[in-house]
Amino acid sequence: MRIHAVQQEAGIPCSRSWRTIRVCLVGLLFLPISQTSWTSTSYSVMTGSDSVYGPGSSVGNIKLPSTLKTRYKQPESYHPNLRFWFTPDSFESTSTADGTAVGTWTNVANICYNGHPSSSECTTAKITAGDNMAVEALMQSDAAQKPVYKREVLNRRGVVRFTRNNTDGTQGQFLQMETTSSSGTAGFTTNPFTSNSNSYTIFLVARTVQATSDTGDHGILNLAMGTGDATEQGLRLVKPSVTCVSGSGLSTLSCTGTACTKCNSGAYTNLGQLGVKFGSTPTEDENSCNSTCHSSGGCDISSPPSACLSLLGPTGVQFLQDPEQWRIITLRADSGTLEGFIDGFHSSSQPPLSVTGETAASVAQFRLGVVMGGDSSSPSYGSVDIAEVLIYDTALTVQEMDRIGNYLANKFDLRYFRLNADVGSATRSVAISKSCGCPTASWHVPTCNTSVGPYCLAGESLASGTCTATGADQNFKVITGNSFEGLPGGTGAKGPAEGGNKFKIQGYFLLPTDVNVNGDPGIFGASTSGNVIQIGTDSVTDLDTATTSKYLAVSVGRVPLDCRSPRSEVPCLPSDFSEVFATDCRIRTTPTAGTNDATTLCSNWIAPSPVPEIICTAPAGIGQGLDIIIYWHGVATVLSNWYHYEPPVIHSLHPNRVSYKGGAIVTVTGRHFGTAAKWTATTSGGLQTANVQKAEIIIESRRPTKCRKTTWVSDQQLLCEIPPIPTVRQAVNTQAKTLQVKVLVNAVNQRNFRTSVSTLTYIDVPTYYACDNDKISTKSKQRKCFECCRSACIVDEFAQGGSKKGFTYTFCDRACYQYCGYVSGRTRRLLSVESLLQSKHDALAQELIWGHASSSEEASGWLNSSLWFSAT
Repeated sequence: MRIHAVQQEAGIPCSRSWRTIRVCLVGLLFLPISQTSWTSTSYSVMTGSDSVYGPGSSVGNIKLPSTLKTRYKQPESYHPNLRFWFTPDSFESTSTADGTAVGTWTNVANICYNGHPSSSECTTAKITAGDNMAVEALMQSDAAQKPVYKREVLNRRGVVRFTRNNTDGTQGQFLQMETTSSSGTAGFTTNPFTSNSNSYTIFLVARTVQATSDTGDHGILNLAMGTGDATEQGLRLVKPSVTCVSGSGLSTLSCTGTACTKCNSGAYTNLGQLGVKFGSTPTEDENSCNSTCHSSGGCDISSPPSACLSLLGPTGVQFLQDPEQWRIITLRADSGTLEGFIDGFHSSSQPPLSVTGETAASVAQFRLGVVMGGDSSSPSYGSVDIAEVLIYDTALTVQEMDRIGNYLANKFDLRYFRLNADVGSATRSVAISKSCGCPTASWHVPTCNTSVGPYCLAGESLASGTCTATGADQNFKVITGNSFEGLPGGTGAKGPAEGGNKFKIQGYFLLPTDVNVNGDPGIFGASTSGNVIQIGTDSVTDLDTATTSKYLAVSVGRVPLDCRSPRSEVPCLPSDFSEVFATDCRIRTTPTAGTNDATTLCSNWIAPSPVPEIICTAPAGIGQGLDIIIYWHGVATVLSNWYHYEPPVIHSLHPNRVSYKGGAIVTVTGRHFGTAAKWTATTSGGLQTANVQKAEIIIESRRPTKCRKTTWVSDQQLLCEIPPIPTVRQAVNTQAKTLQVKVLVNAVNQRNFRTSVSTLTYIDVPTYYACDNDKISTKSKQRKCFECCRSACIVDEFAQGGSKKGFTYTFCDRACYQYCGYVSGRTRRLLSVESLLQSKHDALAQELIWGHASSSEEASGWLNSSLWFSAT
């Protein structure tokens, strides 16, 4: 998974990259604010706070896969205009094996739940009484024409693979829509392509796989007329096969004639770009430069003719978009007009695929993997992989297309997708803020110009049309409780680990431009005159803000560095992200004055007033340098290293005196210990993920240790099973036989201060823990440690009245073997003999030797060795 949108890191200048956009958000404040109740009946194309997931449908026992039930990040499955949704999640939820032939691709759109908001939204094509879904299905009953399911092809997600059966594409595999899963009749029960004045929007994630000898068009998607029609009316999406000047295919590919996937320099006669035919005539938009390259005797693919590039988008972003690479394709039809976008750029006035002035055809059939007549005549099959398809029976807005495209780009880790993040655009879908000037490495609609607002921003100075100021558009401030603390931009904000504090986020361009959903002139609504987009006077209780707030989410967590980088090659999955969502997020303030256009001169440009503002209740958590992630309808804005939870504080330890042997349960009382999740060492499956840092309690001595077991009780209380003293030299009070250590609550790299109340005292500590066992790599140092340890141990034992009685020496020997690092049994026995001889216990020494020896010869050897050992 990728988070696409805006990102600010502390201390990093504001800029935009071609994939992840880094900018400066405006302001962040914390203060108590009253809560408001919100209701609305309007829907976003993305999930929101009121999304509900039911048990599924009895039609084929179909359920929405659990992987499609994430709020704020995925398409709304019951959106009234989402008619069909074909996704790999359907196969993954049933553990479909790799290479399985696909006879049915299940639709998961509008599997309504019991109590769906409006029965009219579950049309006559759906079953009533809370068991509502489109009954049509993508089917293939002919075994020879079934595509196959391939697992883990794209960002570890599966795809449906369609393959030609011959080089000219007259035979192959395809799926077609049938009225029900059992009817065998091509077509629809209720036709989504004619229901709203012939308006619809199709999203497709696909790539073609041309073989060296392939010729003709690779069919990808087809909307056709009825079964008796042999024309090309409707919609055809194809990828023409690349062709070369005869004999000029790359020799290493063993090409013959004009067929080849790659040509020698300057020898391309067809560039193999996506093309469409649309309408009842129909009209073709062919971007492969076939005629131009043929007439010029071949084109250079690294530098195509300008006549070819001009077909592929607006000036400045004209480039080939190879269909052999994975692409997000958006097709939007509105009566007789078709626009086709590749990898975003949805606000472009010059989309790569475009047909105008047509008459909509009476579409009656839908197919994947082929284009053909309604009567199945003249087929052109494609070798194509398709990962996901969504079909809406209306022409979606630019912002809505951005949101679905962003979901697909995140899901499949497609790096070329571009959102509209331009502050001068009326169709911006991203929360964004910026300093004076034009960002670099980005695409702008309209073209960024520092002479006009909002690029210059009110109050910024200009020199010859160039911004001279580099500051943010307003200062950052943080207010916590009754105190005020001014923080420089990018420093971030603090909050208690238990959460619950209210916070504000402010910014000129914090709100998406389609906050207005009820048709009234409102914030960033329709322009009134001179192309100046007016900011309306909607109140905070207006339907606009109420509706939009349902699709606002703010979280605090960690976005892995690899997932922030625009050039990372590491796939990012949902499990890579660690975040906790704030609650009660609402739009608090909307502007009542100002302009937001890219034509008004800086001197006349008026900043939004009051500054747009959202409020949330912060979640509980621990750690510092966390990211704040703002989601608008699934599109994320990342503020990196922006939030810091207060560090832990210890108020008391009970008991605060424990045995040196460990095992005691100590209650740690304080604040800012965080949530239970942060004290759980494992994730599902028993594996700890690399990016998830866990909290712990550290017992700090010369060798720090951790609690044997830590139990989280609350944000203010922990239980620690105390470990024994580590067997290293310690700062033991030999008179009191105690050792003082510090207890540190380590909450994801934040620790409490070392104070008297965080001091834990080990009692009855043997005084030999003061002996030096740090450097015992040589015999002399090891022996010195043993002598110190044994002497201290014997003194302790006799001071306690000889509690071990006749076993005092044996007890001390054993304790000191361990403390001084002896591991050899022979060496331990020699030391015991030596200590007995030095203590004039010759009889005991002889008894020890004879007790361990198996023969008189071995006993004599032991005795000689021990006497030698004693003499060295």
